Amino acid sequence: MDKKDNPELKAIQRKMVQSQIISAPAMILIGLALYGLFGADGQAFHPLLDDVTTLYVMLVIGVVTELWQLSVFLPLARKHAMIARGMTP
Repeated sequence: MDKKDNPELKAIQRKMVQSQIISAPAMILIGLALYGLFGADGQAFHPLLDDVTTLYVMLVIGVVTELWQLSVFLPLARKHAMIARGMTP
């Protein structure tokens, strides 16, 4: 069977894409929080980014979401690589 037609690989790729879609807002939260903490100097483009408590909450939520996403993505990537090489997981 061709590796491109393998239904198990397609299912794993679909789950990997879903976890990457969840990762995008988390990275945006982390980026905005870091901008507000270190780059804005009290003159952010949005008033919410001047509140330090909000920035720390954004940072924590983004980091926790990214850690969860990595805990989902890495085993999927490992399983995908093993199946693509023809090894059994």
